[in-house]
Amino acid sequence: MRSVIMCVLCLLAAADGDFEKAVLAVSGAAEVEDLAEDEMERYRTLAAHPLDLNAAGPGRLKACGLFSPFQIDALIEYRQQTGDILSWTELALVNGFNEKLVTALKEFVKLESGRPPGQAERNAVSQEMILRGAARQTGKSEPEFNYGIKYGLQWGERAELNWATRTTYDDGNFKAGTISAAWYGRGCLSKVVAGDFSARFGQGLTAWTGFSLSGYTTAQTFRRNASGLSPNASFTSASKGLGIELRFGRWCVSGAYSISERIPVANVTRVGETATFGLTATSKAVSFDWMISLAGLSLYGEAGWDGAPMALAGAVWIPEYGSKFAALAKFKENKLTAAFCADTKYLVASVQADLDYNKMKETYKLVISSSPSFESGSWTIDPAIRISARLKPQDPSPWHTDLRADIEAAGGVWISHLRFNCLWCKDFACAGYLEGGFKNGKFAVYARGTVFFVDNWDDRIYVYERDAPGSFNVPALYGRGFAASLVAALKFSRQHTIHARAGITSYLWMPAPKPSRFEVKLQYTLKIPSLATRRESPSPSVSHESP
Repeated sequence: MRSVIMCVLCLLAAADGDFEKAVLAVSGAAEVEDLAEDEMERYRTLAAHPLDLNAAGPGRLKACGLFSPFQIDALIEYRQQTGDILSWTELALVNGFNEKLVTALKEFVKLESGRPPGQAERNAVSQEMILRGAARQTGKSEPEFNYGIKYGLQWGERAELNWATRTTYDDGNFKAGTISAAWYGRGCLSKVVAGDFSARFGQGLTAWTGFSLSGYTTAQTFRRNASGLSPNASFTSASKGLGIELRFGRWCVSGAYSISERIPVANVTRVGETATFGLTATSKAVSFDWMISLAGLSLYGEAGWDGAPMALAGAVWIPEYGSKFAALAKFKENKLTAAFCADTKYLVASVQADLDYNKMKETYKLVISSSPSFESGSWTIDPAIRISARLKPQDPSPWHTDLRADIEAAGGVWISHLRFNCLWCKDFACAGYLEGGFKNGKFAVYARGTVFFVDNWDDRIYVYERDAPGSFNVPALYGRGFAASLVAALKFSRQHTIHARAGITSYLWMPAPKPSRFEVKLQYTLKIPSLATRRESPSPSVSHESP
């Protein structure tokens, strides 16, 4: 196994720090550790197949989950009035968009224009195949293996087909996996999804399959952007069935049936210039949601019944560019939540209180963070500090306090990242890592060394680690030892890319011996060249992916 690891260490690879920053910006999560595997897979798929904002219809724009109903409506109206958007600067001028959002969107969308007014849209068939394998060995035990296959096919912004299956270290048998297909129309028939799909409506009280953030740490996490019905391209399944979305002007009607859960879901939504209203119903619950946009102020909420009353109401106020304030109150399943956040240019502070009436348990949370940025010569320095505290008065160890400090620097093709993390709960725990990397157009490599001292499982520290695209790696650090990893990628051409990762975790300073763990991963990605199709004679396609 050691020789295998040394061979893999010679490979080169990449996980893009810009990608993680963009995910945090559009999802609203305070840190990557707050997200789940299926959510990161969704963003990875978008990054691998950027959404063409000049070609995508309303159904496709909604399914991606990046935009609010107002932003989708404004984007469609802008395209109808002025034609294709030709630069990122122009996109930032569309109602509901700004420079900060557009910077994050660059990882997931593109702007292409290759047709004069009146010419039919240009669609291209693109395909991607990912093959991956991993081996792990703990101590002197026999090596364990797992494998994965992922295939995706897209026809412009009109149709897509996805299939993904994998084995695990605990189960070495391949299953049917997840299979999903979608058609995005331009007229009354807006969308059809089949196979594995997600259903996300309103603010999530009645229908919200898949992952959702549990805490309110930034102003953006207070209000959700419902994606309606969308195909599932991840390895994990949410629902299996069939769904359809119809549009009649500003009215949108959606219906789906989950065969796996035996639950129907229906939604009717009207999107207006300043107000959106929706009604969602399943066989178990029904709710009414709203979102009203005023000058600098957004009011939203949802109220319904699922055997008992449930309700959510919130507001987001933007007094000036760079400052945002959010407040929320929620009641569901005998649990009351209240939260407030002040998100400014230099400081983000949020407080949250939860009360469970059934169990008579209280939870209070406080998160304060600051992440300024400045330049020194050709280097950009991004220091950050984050303090989070959680109080559960009824627990034997009521306080859980986490202090995290980061310094990230980037200059040209080089990057470095230093983190130190202290935690107080049952006992005192700490961890820290130093990472350095190199990245150019075809080649990148990142090396990281981590040291940790965590004596109690309740004090475990989660740390996101770079990995191959599609692999979400957030290990829980526990024990006394160190970890080292090398992540690398080599892009041979537009069609062929190899990603690799090698890692070791050793518990050198444990009171009782604990075996070390080795793991290697190898992933090959094949992108099949596109076949462009158009109903009229082709004209050169012009890409406007930069200002």
